[in-house]
Parts: sequence; structure tokens; C-alpha cells
Amino acid sequence: MQANDLTSYFHSIKSEDDLKRMVTDHIREDLYLEFKQKHDRRHAQLEDDDKFNFSRALSGFANSDGGTLIWGVETYKRDESAKSLKPITDVDGFIRSMKSSLINFVQPFVDNVLIDKIPTDTSDQIGFVKCLIPQSDKTPHRAMLAGREYYKRSTEGFYRLEHFD
Repeated sequence: MQANDLTSYFHSIKSEDDLKRMVTDHIREDLYLEFKQKHDRRHAQLEDDDKFNFSRALSGFANSDGGTLIWGVETYKRDESAKSLKPITDVDGFIRSMKSSLINFVQPFVDNVLIDKIPTDTSDQIGFVKCLIPQSDKTPHRAMLAGREYYKRSTEGFYRLEHFD
């Protein structure tokens, strides 16, 4: 997928209704799309699981063709398709936490990461987060909070790079 296509896809996800369609249509994670749930949706703080997942996604997408990470979507284990929505209570605080941690979660820093809110239909304070992580020309990127490993993206998810890679 070209960078323009990734950006267009990212910007096409605008509302809770768009996410509900993903659930209804059982959209599967793929080479360019990853769903995650926040460990504790009641507060903005990044838990260890959140840090691991964000660090790995930054590394994996930047070391590959780029992609979109959406927080607040539960997946089925059998096929990694969208199962249900799990909105984050303090979504603005969560976004601030993510943006302030970008510099520490991956080395070298990934340029041009976009992080936006998708509010719920009922509240601007509760919602989901979408992250556009572009392909990088400064590879390889190390996931500093995911075992200090290097990751890439495949159709099966993120995988750890071997030393020879």
C-alpha cells in the first residue's frame, strides 16, 4: 500500500459509526491494520501492556510499510477480527500520554506519527484512538519497551526480527 493510501485510510476512520461497521463486518487485522484494547480503560495512564503494545507497533509498522493502530477495539482470538468496541474514558489524557512517550518507546524516533481521537456518539471525553505509523527511512527501529527488540509487520501480526535481519 502506498503512503497516500495509508493516509487516506487513516483519515477515512472518523466516527464511532465507522468503528461499529468494522465490528459488524468483522474486519480482520492485516498488514496495515492493528486493533488494541487499553489495559485499564478507566484512566489515561499507560500500563505496562499498553507501553509494550505501542512500542512494538511503532517498531513493527515503521520497519515495514506503515499502518494504522486503533485503540479501543476488542478482537476475536481465532481470526483477529473486530469483536466489540471498548472505549477509553479519558481519551484526551490517553492521547497526551501516548504523544509524550513517543520519544522513549522506539529508537530511533519515528517521524510523522499521527495520533487522533475518535469520540463516542455520547461524549467527547470518551472514545477511541487511531495512530498512523508511517514507513520509515531510518530503519531499523527498536521497540524499547517491548524487550528492546526489533519488529516487522506481516499478515499474521508483528514478529521479532532475527539478528541477521
